Amino acid sequence: LVTGVRETLGGQASVRLARAFARRGRTILVDLSEAGAATTALDLDAAAGLGDLIDGDVSFAEAIHRDEQTRLHVLPAGRSLSGAQPDPALVRDALAALAATYDHIVVAGPAAARAALVADLSDQVDLIALVAALSLERAEARQARDALSASGVETLIVDASRRGASSDRDAA
Repeated sequence: LVTGVRETLGGQASVRLARAFARRGRTILVDLSEAGAATTALDLDAAAGLGDLIDGDVSFAEAIHRDEQTRLHVLPAGRSLSGAQPDPALVRDALAALAATYDHIVVAGPAAARAALVADLSDQVDLIALVAALSLERAEARQARDALSASGVETLIVDASRRGASSDRDAA
């Protein structure tokens, strides 16, 4: 799961990470962010997606889209979510179905301060990547890391303030 102190950072990082995984296997990016930051970065903000799938308005085939630049598949937030958090049980079911098809699932989560969904998905998440511009957001990153770590999932801080964005578990 990729999240950020600010949602736009997490969304951009999730797209980069998912594209990198797509070069190594079947990969899907699932956008659970409140503002659809990852979906917007891929110009899919008006596309059907997870919310429409959960509502029963579309099938998986209609909700999953292809990134124009890579082999990455994308499950946008969808039109019906529009800022609302979906039912965690239904998200879990959708992720379980995707896990049967894809080698890698990258989830673009909501901003860390609003990531209550993480606790509901903790048994399906291998790692949380918390993206922050540490030169500006060190205290916020520390607070977010502590809150996310309570889910029991290893949390890695990715510093987006430097060119080349390094990562460090103890940076904050």
